[in-house]
Amino acid sequence: MPTNASGSPPPASGGPPSPSSPPRDAVELWSGERQILPGVTLSQTGGHFPGSAVVHWAGGADGRGVLLSGAVATRVAEHVARRPFDRLYNNFADVVPADARDVVLRSAARHAAWARGDFDDLT
Repeated sequence: MPTNASGSPPPASGGPPSPSSPPRDAVELWSGERQILPGVTLSQTGGHFPGSAVVHWAGGADGRGVLLSGAVATRVAEHVARRPFDRLYNNFADVVPADARDVVLRSAARHAAWARGDFDDLT
């Protein structure tokens, strides 16, 4: 019996599509950077998993730029620092309303310092 991408059989002819698998033409694989709308760029950063990505909205925050990011660490910070942005929204509904690029770079530096053991005497 044929199966779909999730390994389950396709729906019977005329039946509703499976909610666990989108239609094949709804999923598009990509890599690198891609402008998905004018002024909105999807960019793979690497990170927690292959394909980790951020969205940069150049016109957001009154033209100062907005970064939409799920998690920020050193690799992501170095990648996104190439773009100007003033505000950041993450996937937990938190917002850095101003100076977000500098906040990201400081946070990444602090994370790297803890990971290196610079502050082991404090734990």
